Amino acid sequence: MNTEFNYPRYFAMIPSGPDPKTAFTQGFFDTAMAQSPKPQTVAIVYADAEFSNNASDGARINAEKAGLKIVYDKSYPPTTTDFSPIARAIQATNADPRRHLLLPA
Repeated sequence: MNTEFNYPRYFAMIPSGPDPKTAFTQGFFDTAMAQSPKPQTVAIVYADAEFSNNASDGARINAEKAGLKIVYDKSYPPTTTDFSPIARAIQATNADPRRHLLLPA
C-alpha cells in the first residue's frame, strides 16, 4: 500500500479502492452484521506478513465501526501448520460461538 510513502506513480493490481485496509474485510463484517442474532465479538487471527498485517489493521477499524468487541487479536508465523493452539486460545475467551465472528486475515 502506498499510504506510508505516497509515491506519485503507485498503482496496485488489487481493486481495493481508496481505503484498501478496510476494504479487505468489509464484506465479512457486512455479512456477519446482517445475521440474526448479530455477533457481539470478533477474533482476529493473521499471519505475520505485510498483507495480513494491513488486512488486520482494517479488520480492527471495521470491528470498531460495527460495535464488536475484539476478544482475540494475535498474529502467527507464516510457517505455522498447526492451528490447534490458536483455536484453543480463541475458545478460552469463552465467546459465544453463535454470536462470534472469526476473521482470518
